Amino acid sequence: MRFCVLGGNGFIGSHLTDALLQAGHEVRVFDRSPERHRQPSPAIERTYGDLRDVVALRNAVVGIDVVVHLISSSAPATPGIEPAEDVTGNLVGTLRLLEMMREARCRRIIFLSSGGAIYGDQVRPSIDESHPTDPLSSYGIVKLATEKYIQLFHRLHGLEFTIFRPSNPYGERQLGRQRVGLISAALAATLRAEPLPIWGDGTVIRDFFYVGDLAEAIVTAVERGASGIFNLGGGQGIAVNDVISLVGRITGRPLRVHYGPARPVDPHSNVLDVRHAEAVLGWRPRTPLDAGIERTWNWLRAEARAASTDRA
Repeated sequence: MRFCVLGGNGFIGSHLTDALLQAGHEVRVFDRSPERHRQPSPAIERTYGDLRDVVALRNAVVGIDVVVHLISSSAPATPGIEPAEDVTGNLVGTLRLLEMMREARCRRIIFLSSGGAIYGDQVRPSIDESHPTDPLSSYGIVKLATEKYIQLFHRLHGLEFTIFRPSNPYGERQLGRQRVGLISAALAATLRAEPLPIWGDGTVIRDFFYVGDLAEAIVTAVERGASGIFNLGGGQGIAVNDVISLVGRITGRPLRVHYGPARPVDPHSNVLDVRHAEAVLGWRPRTPLDAGIERTWNWLRAEARAASTDRA
């Protein structure tokens, strides 16, 4: 099959393109900028633009069997983000994409939503796909609205879809910025011997899983022709403070933490029930948390050594 991966040069997208190529598929990437951490593969066709670039987006989906939509211009706590900007940049852009897919007769979309943002506060013992959705951020609201429009295009035009709601993926090539990716941010702060800013007191519970397991789930869903909505995650919760302690044990370097005020966009607990993905896709997370963190740490140190050599 021919895939167009929107956001294919990013953290998740680069792992997914690897998995798709390994499975024997053809890949076209649509992104705003080149990959940062490795040389481009000649096996991948690359086009550049964003969701607002109508011409580039239309050309990207021509001749494609499956579109994988990974692009988002915001995160749950993007500084200064206005809801109108979030809607214009993400939701309206996705509606244009759906129309262009219909014109190009591209019949299937894979959309990466957010299991961490769309459910809001946990009101049931288990956060499965039927759990109430009450997002606490503009990011989560736009993700949920995008899901609804994809389902509308399914009813009106027969668009086939698979929606994934991942928890907190981590791994190599994640930038470790403060607003996204606790594990990568903690490892980057450890490497630089800098304190790690944490929102709240570190007692919130989160669900982490390795990015390679996420890429495997997407490929499996496409090859099985599976449709619907699926949670993806590690299936087990861990407090932020315990993640920080685990990072210290794996790296052998204690991490200093600066605690700040809690954010209103953060639910206290978010642990996803992934049994539906296991039942339908035969998928389950395979990478233990400590092994995935060690793998990410080794990659980060190798990147730092390479950068030091280049500067010398």
